[in-house]
Amino acid sequence: MNRTYDIFRLHLDSTPLWVDAVVGLEQARKRLNELARIKLGDYVIFDSRVSRFVESHTAAPCTHPMQTGDRL
Repeated sequence: MNRTYDIFRLHLDSTPLWVDAVVGLEQARKRLNELARIKLGDYVIFDSRVSRFVESHTAAPCTHPMQTGDRL
């Protein structure tokens, strides 16, 4: 059973902005990489079932305090 994952883009102040919802973790990873190619920035995949970020991707040299495993 595939579940839905939310993708967020992190603003410079680390405020998450919802971008998309994707079914399946592998599809979420593909979408995350696609978004990062379109607009540079920090993106994270959020699993609402466990209320945690499960993966992140930085498409530009940008630092933020939110890490994989953080709660939203």
